Amino acid sequence: MSGAAIAFSQVTKRFGSFTALDGITATVAAGETVVLCGPSGSGKSTLIRTVNRLETIDAGRVTAAGIDVNAPGTDLDALRRRIGFVFQQLNLFPHLRALDNVALPLIRVMGQRKGEAREKARALLARVGLSHRIANWPAELSGGEQQRVAIARTLALDPHIILFDEPTSALDPEMVGEVLEIIQGLAHDGRTIMCVTHEMGFARRVADRLWFMSGGRILEQAAPDAFFTAPRHELARQFLDKLLQH
Repeated sequence: MSGAAIAFSQVTKRFGSFTALDGITATVAAGETVVLCGPSGSGKSTLIRTVNRLETIDAGRVTAAGIDVNAPGTDLDALRRRIGFVFQQLNLFPHLRALDNVALPLIRVMGQRKGEAREKARALLARVGLSHRIANWPAELSGGEQQRVAIARTLALDPHIILFDEPTSALDPEMVGEVLEIIQGLAHDGRTIMCVTHEMGFARRVADRLWFMSGGRILEQAAPDAFFTAPRHELARQFLDKLLQH
């Protein structure tokens, strides 16, 4: 890991009178996996959505993959080619089979020919364990399979950075493991990853660092073992105690 792939400097975001992000300054190193955790409404999803300008900011600066995200004239298409985003909603195109869902960005964004794009899509679906499902419509796939197709589609553009916003929250419990395993594999590939999740076992296995957020601030940044065995901030201790009681 070297250099900052993502940098937040005094980032503030308000929704009316509500401050969602309160002067956040932090960096994610190239090749690092940072997992964001904390109570609902703490600003986790808002923060990662600022990285590819799905959410604008009111003050401060966000840089990602060498681009000043909110600068006037920033090419959003170029930015989003470098930054993949996997949503919690299973947002596949219902009228396209799995293979064409993955091939579409290669054709539309990269200008590849359909045959070439489908060949790469086939390889990406094999990577996420779905070679046997390439001809299926999204409605014929389980939630976990749909999310794996969405991950393959994100990988099609070979992004420098991948953002995951609660990628398992819409899934049945038995499907969660298969999606988390794919994300864990991507982390081991050396990609830069930010992931919002409530799956603390996964966070402990995959994160280089955990950011604990509450009230629009990062209250603690720590390696997983340190965070889970000896959290420094009182609110982090309360958060973990509550999780252990469930």
